Amino acid sequence: MRVLLTSLMVLSAIAYADLDSGRYLGTDNKGLPCEIFVGDVSFENGIKHPLNERVQVVVQNVEWTLSHPKVVDEESGKVRFNHNYFEATVSSALEERFGAQYLKMTIDHDAEPHRPTQFLLINDDYRDASRSTKVECKGLVKL
Repeated sequence: MRVLLTSLMVLSAIAYADLDSGRYLGTDNKGLPCEIFVGDVSFENGIKHPLNERVQVVVQNVEWTLSHPKVVDEESGKVRFNHNYFEATVSSALEERFGAQYLKMTIDHDAEPHRPTQFLLINDDYRDASRSTKVECKGLVKL
């Protein structure tokens, strides 16, 4: 019984992880300022589990819905998650650009409340690689 109670307490602490919303400013791989706005945190289908956790963010005037990546181990039959970052991938076909976009936001779990430390934004144009871009924004500080 004690083990069950302890397990439930640990799981609920993970499920209710706190992410500090607001505007964060950092420096990109070219030494230029970059920023991310962290908005609401919600849980898909109202189920408070890290696999259902969703974070609304805005990068370069584009709104994203990020989630923890799933980690599936088919051999052992386990479905887990990577709690260290949130990510999203979307296909794109805008203005004669074809490809995909990827956003990854890394989290500092030692800070309370948790906060983003960096993000990676990739715009991959598979028809014209010269139009592909990659922004690595590091050293995020809340404004």
